[in-house]
Amino acid sequence: MSQIQKQVLEIDDLSVIKIFEKPFTKQIINCFDDAPKTASEISHAVAFPKDKIYYHLKKLLAVNLIFIAETEIVKGIEQKRFLPVAKHFELKYKESKTSLKRISDDSQKEVTDPKNNMSDLQNNKSLKTNLRKRNINDRRMSNDRRNDDNPLTVNEHGSSNKRSVIQRRSQIERRISINEFNSLMVEKEVIKKPFINKIKSQRINNYLLNLNGITQAMTFVYTGNTVTFMQATLDNKGFNIDRVRNYQLPIKIENHQIKTLPELIINVYQQYIEKSKRKNLYLAIHSDSYQYEMTYLKTEEKLKGDFETLLVNNLSKLYSIESENSMMEFEINNTNDKNAIVCYSSKKSDIDQDYKTLVDSGLQPRYNSSIPKLLQNIYNYYNLKKNDGYALLIYIDRFKTHIVLIQENQLMESRYIHIGLNYFISRLSKLASGNVPTEEARSNVLHFLENYGISKTKNKFELQDGFPYDDARLILNELSSIMMNQMKDSINNFSIIPRAIGDNNFVFGGVYIGGPGSHIKNMDRLISDTIGNPVEKLNSITTTSFKKINNSKRDILTRVKENYILNNKKKSENKLKDVQDKIQEQKKAIEMSKSPESAKYRLARL
Repeated sequence: MSQIQKQVLEIDDLSVIKIFEKPFTKQIINCFDDAPKTASEISHAVAFPKDKIYYHLKKLLAVNLIFIAETEIVKGIEQKRFLPVAKHFELKYKESKTSLKRISDDSQKEVTDPKNNMSDLQNNKSLKTNLRKRNINDRRMSNDRRNDDNPLTVNEHGSSNKRSVIQRRSQIERRISINEFNSLMVEKEVIKKPFINKIKSQRINNYLLNLNGITQAMTFVYTGNTVTFMQATLDNKGFNIDRVRNYQLPIKIENHQIKTLPELIINVYQQYIEKSKRKNLYLAIHSDSYQYEMTYLKTEEKLKGDFETLLVNNLSKLYSIESENSMMEFEINNTNDKNAIVCYSSKKSDIDQDYKTLVDSGLQPRYNSSIPKLLQNIYNYYNLKKNDGYALLIYIDRFKTHIVLIQENQLMESRYIHIGLNYFISRLSKLASGNVPTEEARSNVLHFLENYGISKTKNKFELQDGFPYDDARLILNELSSIMMNQMKDSINNFSIIPRAIGDNNFVFGGVYIGGPGSHIKNMDRLISDTIGNPVEKLNSITTTSFKKINNSKRDILTRVKENYILNNKKKSENKLKDVQDKIQEQKKAIEMSKSPESAKYRLARL
């Protein structure tokens, strides 16, 4: 190995920081384990074409973010393996003091000019009026026009605006009074907020959703190879959950195989929905393969048609998107400096193909959007607004974590990091004891994360549910620390949040977490300690709402059955706990019998 990987590397070069903060750069850095990887392995880990990954690797090599750890000759071709320069990176921003010094020197020269006897406000007038510079400097060609001693024109300038006719105005100055100029500047700073309707009650929202045709709904969320399916019915009190299922694609049923999301949706409809009622269902879909992205742009006030053309041109320049194979939606939010909220995808052909497949099968998809938009819908439906401050929603998905900022029920900004639930599962699965199959190891990891999770306390025993507990705890704490650092960087980089957040002076009106990764034990406490605000789980809010609806509708027999099932569950859990305690006692006895002290005691007795 030509170079040794460091533990921590500080980056203070702004050009390198700019490259490091790009999402795709972080995705490449995070895909590495302790072992070096080839370009093909990296492209497979980040789901990027192999022939295009070399450009990004060369770019990271040039700025010393990665290095060539190993080289190997395979069939006469040199194959390189790469590693990050360090396991952890710390960013340090330099403050530019030279430009401030020059400005202060120039301002001192202007103030100490003995020939200038104007007031402080008039001293700054030339700086302000530069914004309103005359377009035609040669407008007045004759000197007589200014020097003409006309008493009428002189008397028009009174009080502090009075000017001698001998003194000639500079070319950049305008004939405008100080009061009028200041009023114009104040008017520019005022931001007109759009009219926002008062938040309606949830019952009224349910009525409006019913009027829009949402009486029965089916949702499919496709992330990685997992599809989460839910069927629900809506009445004036809220949603009633009928079915929830998880599927792993591909699915093999005898000689038939289901590979794609549309095939699964059609199969589920055939199982649960009658053919005559299929078009009446509200079908909503989200798929990671559609690659929906959110961006927030600052635009001028333009007509809608002109704005769409401008938007397409900007996206094609910024993200190299082909307008023929892309689709986008946007909305205007004048409360934010970046007033254009855009959701776009460069997979128009894939979306159109899936849509056509479903329509040809007699189904009608009604909604398809990104995770930030879905989180905004949940926030607005459950009326989670507490005050006029910002609300932060964190959705820990299987491969990504989405961070969404909302104010006044409107989406302000969003970001994501390439760390999700699978980030923890893939690392902890390697600690499973024995030759455990992959699915069983994954199940053990999920059980460990849900029941033990993030903890700073050590365990008395070496093994816990098939895991070396202390090793798993240390690895989990290290991975969660990396996740919290990236999450904090993303929150600090929100352009709308003032810099005071670094001093813990900025307080969110509410912080909510959801998604599969939110079920890791003590994850909410860790996020609360990192951000400095209390955290609520979206799952507890939605579950409470469902329980209220179900409790008001169910009969006595249904409640009795549910209580019976819950009591049996508690008894089984208690029995399981007793068995686990006995196992731990036996392990402890075995450890004590093997210790040297117990051997001495037995010899003494003999």
